[in-house]
Amino acid sequence: MSKTLPQLIREYIDQRAATKLEQFDKEVAKDATASGDYDSSAAIVKRQELLASFEHTTWLTDAARRAKQISFVTHPIKFTHSDAKGSSIYALGGGDNAPATYVTTSTLKHPSIDVDGNAAALDVAGLLQLAADGTSVGQRVAEGDISALASFAENDAQLEDWRLGFAQALTNTELRTHTLAKQVYIPLPAGSYHLVSPLFASSLAQEVYTRISDSRFSEESKELRRLRKEKCHSSQTLVEFRDIALQAYGGTKPQNVSKLNSSRRGSVYLVSCEPPSWKKISQPPQDHDVFWRGYERLVWATLRRLVGFLKKLPDDANNLHIRNTRAEFVDELIEQFLLYSTEIQTAFKPGWSIATELTREERFWLDPWFSDEGFQQERASSDWQRKLAEQFAFWLNRKLSTKKMLLADTEYHEWRKLLERKLGLLQLNLEALSS
Repeated sequence: MSKTLPQLIREYIDQRAATKLEQFDKEVAKDATASGDYDSSAAIVKRQELLASFEHTTWLTDAARRAKQISFVTHPIKFTHSDAKGSSIYALGGGDNAPATYVTTSTLKHPSIDVDGNAAALDVAGLLQLAADGTSVGQRVAEGDISALASFAENDAQLEDWRLGFAQALTNTELRTHTLAKQVYIPLPAGSYHLVSPLFASSLAQEVYTRISDSRFSEESKELRRLRKEKCHSSQTLVEFRDIALQAYGGTKPQNVSKLNSSRRGSVYLVSCEPPSWKKISQPPQDHDVFWRGYERLVWATLRRLVGFLKKLPDDANNLHIRNTRAEFVDELIEQFLLYSTEIQTAFKPGWSIATELTREERFWLDPWFSDEGFQQERASSDWQRKLAEQFAFWLNRKLSTKKMLLADTEYHEWRKLLERKLGLLQLNLEALSS
């Protein structure tokens, strides 16, 4: 049976009391050991005072008083500078209706809300984040519903004081920047300006951190890596993030930046934004097989993902989503084919294909600037784009066909048409550039 909010609140306060008392008792025992004239009566009084401060009503009154020292936010200012005194903001949008093509602040379905302010008041944030039945104490307070705290209050006036106090952690009516914050001034007519102050997206950073951590350390990912090492099959997909880095915020006191930063021990993952580095082709392909083997080495990962996708489909599966997904994979293969070919076209002097055993259509495609008149006339009069597209379609059908899944003429003609259309467009561009 799930617990109610009042039960969770009671357990939260009691747990904090137990932690503080345990810490106090350890310090007392340490002092008693170190001192010969230790006064135990003073320690008893202090312990009773500490215990009294965690009486439920007393603690909630103090927490409501301290609530104004923190703010629930998505973009804390202290990630920019730990001494910045400006405003952090709470800004989420999109929700379930936002497109999920990219992970952004507006596409987070269940964002982690951060807390900034006085680190000594983070226990108040913990109280407001207690949740039951899909709603938290903070959400109820924001809606004016203080019923979860009613059983702890001595009267209605005290309950209203709690509502007003806790509500201060949920609103930020005055927005201001600071000299230590990032500031961009955009001039406007008549001497005025717009001020833009970029802030760190902590909720987004938490989502990225969680996803990357799960891909690296979750039991499921560990098991998938074990299966890969042992060359065993799995229906699950292993997700890996390469070339990541860690950036630290807050030094030895990450809690001074924000609550989520403290939970991550100050770490934020950074992903590489470097453009891909293409390896230069040192030797031109000497024959048909060398050309296609070189292309296959380039696209093996895409091919593997496409084959894995097709293998998971039932025998009679055929809907718009499946066709679109398959088309996206094939389009990626075609784009990589064009990139690979373009690198060959630009890497060597025109006429290099004379000394090779490439097919005529491959020569027409890969050596387009060869100035021989006969070569250019034949190139202009032949349907080399169609023949090259047929080679591609035959290669792709052969790579995708298995005992369970045999691809026929329908797929062959579809692949051929897709590449032939792209080759025709590129030919028009080449002619425009040379004219």
